Amino acid sequence: MSRDTGAPVVIIGAGLGGLAVGQALRRKGVPAILFDKSMEGRRSSYGLSLMQYPRNDNVAVVLPSRQQIAVASDLAIPKLAGEGNDNVEASFRANRSRLESHLREGLDVRWEHSLENVEESGTGLDVYFTNGNNHAASMLIASDGVHSAVRKQFAPEAAVNVLPYAVYNSRRRVPMSEWKTSYQPHFRDKAPTYTLVCHISKTRFEIAVNDFRAEDVDISCNFSRPAKGHDELHNPNRPLADAKVIPGALFEELADVSDRLKGPFAHAFDPERTRQSKVLHWLMRTTLVELDKLKQLARLNIVFIGDAAHAVPIVGSSGAMQAMQDGIILADFLAHGKSDPLSRFYDCRYEKWASIARQAEDGFARLHERPEKLA
Repeated sequence: MSRDTGAPVVIIGAGLGGLAVGQALRRKGVPAILFDKSMEGRRSSYGLSLMQYPRNDNVAVVLPSRQQIAVASDLAIPKLAGEGNDNVEASFRANRSRLESHLREGLDVRWEHSLENVEESGTGLDVYFTNGNNHAASMLIASDGVHSAVRKQFAPEAAVNVLPYAVYNSRRRVPMSEWKTSYQPHFRDKAPTYTLVCHISKTRFEIAVNDFRAEDVDISCNFSRPAKGHDELHNPNRPLADAKVIPGALFEELADVSDRLKGPFAHAFDPERTRQSKVLHWLMRTTLVELDKLKQLARLNIVFIGDAAHAVPIVGSSGAMQAMQDGIILADFLAHGKSDPLSRFYDCRYEKWASIARQAEDGFARLHERPEKLA
C-alpha cells in the first residue's frame, strides 16, 4: 500500500466542478490533488451551453476564450447573451471533453482512484481509495457528483430523488452531407445553444449539437415525457449498470409518432436510426444536503460543491455552470484567509442552491408543457 502526504487539499471528482476549484486554487497558489474513479480519457464529450463572464474574476479565472472551446461551425456566429449587460459577454456552446481537457492543464489529476472512505486523523483527514492508496489532507472537497461517495459516507440521510419522467438519450455522428441537407437549415438561427426542440402532447424531443468535425456532426437526441402508471420506459430503481438496457417499448413509441415528426426530428428520432445509436436511459435526479449538515461537516474541513451537494436534472438545467461557479467561489473564500471560510462559502451559495432545488421539479415539468410545435 502506498501513502502520499503531500498536498493539503484533496478534491474528489475531476469533472467540471472539481477542475474549476482545482484551477482556481492553483492560480491562487494553493496546491491540490484531484482524484477520480474514471480511467483517463473516459470522459463525457457531450455539448453544453455556458455563459462567459470576462469582467468577473470568479468565472473568467477558469473559462478559456470562446474561440478555443466553442462549437465551431459555419451555421452561425454565437450571439451576445444580452446587449448592455456589462458582466456577460456571451453564451457559447462547448464540447465538455475539450473544456475539461483545457481545465486540467497544470493540475495533478490521478485517475482510477475510487474513494473507499475518509477518516479523521490527528492532523486532518486520511483519504483511502479502493486501489490501496491513501492520502493525508487538511481539507477534502467533494465534487463527485450526484452519486457522491463522500456524501454517502457523511450525509447518507440526504435522499436522492428521481423525478417521474421517462428520459432517453441517443447519440450518433451524422455525416456532413446528411447534416447539410437534413439538419443545417433548421439550425441557422439556433446559435449559441445549437439546440432544437419540439413537442407532441407532453412528449419532448430535443436535438443538441455536441461537436462539429470536418466529416460529421456529433448530435444528442433526447426523448422525455412524464411517466405513465405501469411504465416500461420509467425504471427509477434501476442499477447504474442498467442505463444501457433499453426496452423495446421505446422504439415502438417512436414508431407510433413517426408520422407526426417533421424535418430533422423525423430523421433524428427514426426508430431504426435510434436503435443503431448509443442509447442511454437517463434518470432525472435531484438532491439537496441540509445546510446544518453541511456546516457540521465543514468543522471537519469537508466541503461539498456541485451535484454532490445540490443535484439537478441532466436535461434543461445549468448544473455544469453551477458546479463551476461553486468551485471558483469556494477557492476565493479559501484564499482570502478569513476565519471560517467554509461556513462563509455556504452562507454565500446555499440560498441559491435551495432556490434552484425548489424550482427543479416544476421547471422540468414546464419543459413538457409547451404547445405542440413541429419543426
